Amino acid sequence: MVHDKPEGLYQQFDEYGNLAVERTFSDGKVLFVKEFRTNGNLLAEGRSSRDFKHGKWIWYKEDGSVDYWKEFYEGNLIGENLEDYTWEIDQKNDMELETVAVLTTRGNKQMQEIHNNPEMLKRKNSTTSRMPVIVPREMWDAWLNPNSIADPVDQEKLIQEVCVPYPDELLESYTTYPLNKGRDLVNPHYS
Repeated sequence: MVHDKPEGLYQQFDEYGNLAVERTFSDGKVLFVKEFRTNGNLLAEGRSSRDFKHGKWIWYKEDGSVDYWKEFYEGNLIGENLEDYTWEIDQKNDMELETVAVLTTRGNKQMQEIHNNPEMLKRKNSTTSRMPVIVPREMWDAWLNPNSIADPVDQEKLIQEVCVPYPDELLESYTTYPLNKGRDLVNPHYS
């Protein structure tokens, strides 16, 4: 039987015979990629979606320790580590990782002007811009202590009330330099 779609681990070598890239396929799609230095040490690794970097990618120093990471959505850079933040992973020791999630909702008018990438808006389920959910101060206690609300209907009501676009008049936005990192992200860029 001939298989039209690649499955399993595929390796690519450079012109000198050194392992350059490993790709793990399932049902013809690249799921995971590892890139190597010419000396065989791991350079970077991460997930893939439709041949684009997708999700968290980690770059390593020559000694194998984590250098930095970047977060992608189908090839588009959406985040990266801050200079003063260290993120370590230890798969061998099954180390517990501290993680964070950002809950998003559809964007308000202000966010629609910022998140207006036409390519992103063409994608399935991306008919509008997005923004982080901002919990109003008066709802902090209920949001952070969901067990304080016994009735599941009231819990659902709280979620629906919070997961809406934040009012434009309560937000302030300004342009920053494109290459700002760390604390410099809050410095306005005045043209």
